[in-house]
Amino acid sequence: MTDAETPRSKRYARPSRAKFKSEGEVVWDGDGKLARAPESKAANPTPVPNGLTYDQLFQVIAEPSFLDASMTIVADTFLGIYPAAKLKMPGQDSFVASALWASIGHSLAASVGVAVPSGKRPVVICGDGGAQMVMESLSTMVVQAQRTIVILVDNGLYGYEQYLLKRLYYANSTEPPLPYAVLARWDYVATAQAMGVSFARTADSIVSLRTALAAAKAFNAGPALIHAVVQSRSLPSGT
Repeated sequence: MTDAETPRSKRYARPSRAKFKSEGEVVWDGDGKLARAPESKAANPTPVPNGLTYDQLFQVIAEPSFLDASMTIVADTFLGIYPAAKLKMPGQDSFVASALWASIGHSLAASVGVAVPSGKRPVVICGDGGAQMVMESLSTMVVQAQRTIVILVDNGLYGYEQYLLKRLYYANSTEPPLPYAVLARWDYVATAQAMGVSFARTADSIVSLRTALAAAKAFNAGPALIHAVVQSRSLPSGT
């Protein structure tokens, strides 16, 4: 019997669950063939051991000396979406989030659009995993001379994935992260500068974050990026 004569149900039959189990840990390539999952190198147990906590980060962002009615928060889908949603905004039409689709990284690109019609200054709060997908949006902000403030939260992980699939990591200091949740370590300040951003600073404490936010707010010559270093094992209160 030729392939053309083989019943479609047999030609495209999905491998059985038993077949998957007999092969060990495998992935399905979509064509009915089994491929063994690539082995991962041992992950750094705590990619970012020191820095801010999530609570400290949002405590400083919420301070009236920074957050005012001239701003619109553009919150990404990451662990910080929960405290971001609890921010008390000083004005109306001042909060944007992808609550339905929950796409990570959308905030950087979305803020480009937010800056055009509203007259308000976008303040992006985005995790490092999402930022690595759409970092090039910074160059558009530069070209358009948008005064967006980007707070890039660096905890070294796809934290949302880690939390959903193995939240024990956040409670046990000896628990390793999921290998595929560990991000490549980028120099975010240098990356932003390479895209033309002239204001780019790192903050890893309450004092340095408060100082960086004040300076970013006073900067009006284009976008400003603050690389906020947050401990890998930190979770927002109430998570």
